[in-house]
Amino acid sequence: MRGIETDIQRPSIQAWTSLPSQGPPSIAEPALRDPARSANRAQIEILMDSVKAGMVQMDDSTLTDAQRSAILAGLSGYRSTIGTLTAWNNSALQVAATTKVLTADGIKAANTNVGTTKLIESNEKQVNEIYLSTVGKDVDTFTVDQTNTLFYIANQCPMVGGNSVYRARSLYRLIDDEQQFDDPQLCLQHGIIVKSLVARETNTIGVVPNPARDGATLVLGEPLEEGGVFILFNSVGVEVMRLDVPAKEPRMSFGTSRLATGVYHYRVLSTLGLVGNGRLSIVR
Repeated sequence: MRGIETDIQRPSIQAWTSLPSQGPPSIAEPALRDPARSANRAQIEILMDSVKAGMVQMDDSTLTDAQRSAILAGLSGYRSTIGTLTAWNNSALQVAATTKVLTADGIKAANTNVGTTKLIESNEKQVNEIYLSTVGKDVDTFTVDQTNTLFYIANQCPMVGGNSVYRARSLYRLIDDEQQFDDPQLCLQHGIIVKSLVARETNTIGVVPNPARDGATLVLGEPLEEGGVFILFNSVGVEVMRLDVPAKEPRMSFGTSRLATGVYHYRVLSTLGLVGNGRLSIVR
């Protein structure tokens, strides 16, 4: 008799445990919030309680054979109903998954037909294309071309490339969550000065004399442990000079005779990132 009870209980438990439990959002989440599906799950809970109660009754040694048979018949009915409800819910999950893929494909087709003439529009279209081909379908891998495109857009100045730059960075972090993008440097190339609300460490570097005429010297408050680079930009953010900064040296002299009169911006970078920046004026 115990073997029969186990055969009834096992499918009921399997049917229950096969239902999705609460966890991270997935393609099934909309279906889980469906009223009919929620009602089915609530009904399965009630049926499971009835199964447990029936199993307790089966342990009563005073039951007659007729009473025991009646309880087994009830348990079989519970099992059948649970199986039906579970099959319906699983079907609803499959429909939800299929619908999401079809929706993503439909939007993707519409996105493909969008014409673009500006960088912001092109970025938006490409990021949409990649999103709808991957995340929009619960695909968690990216092709080499998709990866390269995301990095190209993510490595743009947001004020030039638009909001899609941030979306591209968000997607790219699914590939490499350690990649950092230096907006001040990226935007400076376009003549855009990005101000940060984060307090920076005291700038301990400088260029003397300033203004300079035919030559100047980079002075480091603390020598670099490893070599670095000194980059000079003109007033519209175009790089006009790049020099290697030697390690263990507190000073580095360089010529400025070929530079036109004006105000320049400079940055000193090391293997650890930005060391410091400032302005240099050239006079004749």
